[in-house]
Amino acid sequence: MNEVEVKILEVNRKKIEEKLIRLGAVKVFDDEMYEIKLDNKEGTLKTNKQLLRIRKEGKNTTLTFKDKSKSKFVKSSEEIEVTVSDFDTIKELFSRLGF
Repeated sequence: MNEVEVKILEVNRKKIEEKLIRLGAVKVFDDEMYEIKLDNKEGTLKTNKQLLRIRKEGKNTTLTFKDKSKSKFVKSSEEIEVTVSDFDTIKELFSRLGF
């Protein structure tokens, strides 16, 4: 999957939320989120503009690898993501691997 992200600054959040509701948007997630970004001791991933992340959203845990490329206006990433069954176990696994 290719992810494209654009940040828009200085918006009226309330107006945007009201417009989204008028257009039929519904909130699909309202829980806590935890994430850990991993790298080795040498910082190889960060140097190569890559990201390895474990994220827990409510009861769901995902492991994600992103290979980023940046332009002046748009941040684009090739993304590989897999669902894992246990946040703490996958965290321990990568810790033992040196991340």
